[in-house]
Amino acid sequence: MPEFTFSYMTSKNKVTIDEFTFHAKIGPFVKKEITLTNIQYFYIKDNKDYRELIINHVKANGKSANLRMISTYGSPDVDNLANYLAALFPMKDLRKLDSKEALKLMKAVNSQKMALIIVAILLPAVMTIFFLPGLIHYFDKGQERATIEDLISGKELSTRNLTLEGIVLNQGMWEQTTTTNRGSSSTSEKTYFPLIPSTWQEGQPLNVIMETGAMTQDETDEFVLKTEFTGTIRNVMWEGVASSQKEFFQKEYGLTMANSVILFEIMDGQPDEYIVWIYGLVLLIEIIIFFFVWLKYRKNL
Repeated sequence: MPEFTFSYMTSKNKVTIDEFTFHAKIGPFVKKEITLTNIQYFYIKDNKDYRELIINHVKANGKSANLRMISTYGSPDVDNLANYLAALFPMKDLRKLDSKEALKLMKAVNSQKMALIIVAILLPAVMTIFFLPGLIHYFDKGQERATIEDLISGKELSTRNLTLEGIVLNQGMWEQTTTTNRGSSSTSEKTYFPLIPSTWQEGQPLNVIMETGAMTQDETDEFVLKTEFTGTIRNVMWEGVASSQKEFFQKEYGLTMANSVILFEIMDGQPDEYIVWIYGLVLLIEIIIFFFVWLKYRKNL
C-alpha cells in the first residue's frame, strides 16, 4: 500500500492508498477517507511559501467537497502522490491548467483570497459587533433625570445616562468573579440591589436592578439610604440582568421578578470610555494584519 508523507511547518500530512480508498491524516487529529472512485479532480496550487494539494471529491451525501493539504517546497511526496493519482485517473489531473481555471472547475476557493476577505471584512465586522454595546454607550452623550416610575411605565427617554430616583430595597446580592491568565489571578466584585418606587408593596414584581462595585458595610449602609443614583441603563443587545441573578433574588428573598428586568449600572463619568481605546487598538492590529496578508497575496498572483 503506497504511503506519502509531507509537512508544512509543524503540521504533518500522511496519505495511504489501498485498493478502494484514499486515507489522509492531516496533523495530529484530522482524518479523512475518500473512496477513490469519488475523486473528481486533483490539483497542486503553488504559492510563494508553500504548495497546496487539492482533492475534489463527492461526499456520501452527493455534494462536492475539497480536501486541502499543504506542503513546504522541496517535498517530493506531494508530486509523487499527484503522479500516483494521475496514473490511476489521468483525466482527473488538472495540473496542466492555470490556477484560476483549475480552482473554478473544482469550485474551490482561493485560500489566500479568502484569507484577505476574512481579514478585510469578516474580522472587523465580528469585532464591531462584539464591541457594539460599549460603543453605543460611549457615544451616548446625553444626561437626563428620571424616576423609576418612568422606567417601569416605558416612558421614552432621550438617553440611557440617567440620574435616577427611587428607593433601594435592602436585599442585595454580592457577586465575585475570579479570572486566571497565565498563572495570575484577578478578582472583580459587584453588588446588586433592587430599586423600587415608593408605592411598591411586597409581592409586586421588581422591574429594576442596580449594579455597583464592591462596597464596605459602611458604604452599603449609606448606599441603601440614598434615593438618587447616577448611572446608565444596560439594555443594548445582550446586556441586562442574567437569569442566574434573577433566580438568586427569587430563591433567597422570595421576590417576584418582572418578565423584563432593567439593569441600571451605577457609575460616574462617561460609560465605557476604555472600550473605544481597545476597539481602536484591535482595528489597528487588524489593519496591520490585512496589510501583510495583502502583500503576500499580491506576491503570489
